[in-house]
Amino acid sequence: MPRIHKSTLLEKAEETVHCGGVKRHLFLPSRTEIWSIVGKEGEYLVSKDPPLCTCPAFYFSSARGKAQKCYHLISLEMAIATGNYFTIMGHDEEIFILLGLLL
Repeated sequence: MPRIHKSTLLEKAEETVHCGGVKRHLFLPSRTEIWSIVGKEGEYLVSKDPPLCTCPAFYFSSARGKAQKCYHLISLEMAIATGNYFTIMGHDEEIFILLGLLL
């Protein structure tokens, strides 16, 4: 499998953010935040701290002990830095519904 260069990852991340692919799910009243990224293959859960993503690329790089950032994590960082993301509000009772859909 060919290696993806950083510029390609950055380009994919920029495109994802530009196309509105970063979602902040905010649940009330707890104010729990869950982030997801819409990628080419589906929607993935992401976490900034610790840096985690449910996409296969992140999983396999972690399994090999490399834990490299995927473009979904780079998209999250860009979106937070620029404020370019969608916020979806929900009730705390709906957290497990979202997790069930994305896991």
